[in-house]
Amino acid sequence: MHDPIADMLIRIKNAGNAGKDLAEMPFSNMKESIAKVLFVEGYIASYAKKGKKVQKTLEVGIAYEGKKPRVADVLRMSKPSRRFYLKADEIKQVKNGYGLMVISTPKGIMTGDEAALKEHKLTNLKLGDIVAVTDMDAAYGWHYFQGAVMIGIIIHGDSFLAGHGPGVTTIMNSTVGDIIPVLHKEANIGKYFGLGRYRK
Repeated sequence: MHDPIADMLIRIKNAGNAGKDLAEMPFSNMKESIAKVLFVEGYIASYAKKGKKVQKTLEVGIAYEGKKPRVADVLRMSKPSRRFYLKADEIKQVKNGYGLMVISTPKGIMTGDEAALKEHKLTNLKLGDIVAVTDMDAAYGWHYFQGAVMIGIIIHGDSFLAGHGPGVTTIMNSTVGDIIPVLHKEANIGKYFGLGRYRK
């Protein structure tokens, strides 16, 4: 069975391995959506729809880091002949954070990180927000510890190159139930120190 998405990814990979500037393929809305994600994440240099009606093609500019193509390897998980489904908590790093997972969701094509953030309602986090992470002991490096609570501050957003979501720096930690998290819509360090949007 022909797989147009796998064909798209292979064309981009092969063009990069051959040192070409462009890869061209038959156009579809799905391919354009995938190309948009790859472009935003820095894996391709450009994308453009060419031609009209049934003769439309998608032209993808190949991105390089030095002489190495950004798309050096691809793996198609879900195929027309075998659908592959994931829950948000099953989304894992690709190549230890040096790769990218692109998935189809009811809300459109997006990265695995973006889908997980939306599922867990973390897309509205802002720099300086004070957060509680439960069942996480951060006293000597982060590790799972049932009943522990870590309080931290958001110090950066989603980092696809580093392979993790929003960054949190620890400010306090307890493994014995001393910390009871409370929700507050303005729990941001800027509010307490009069910084940023809270400056008067």
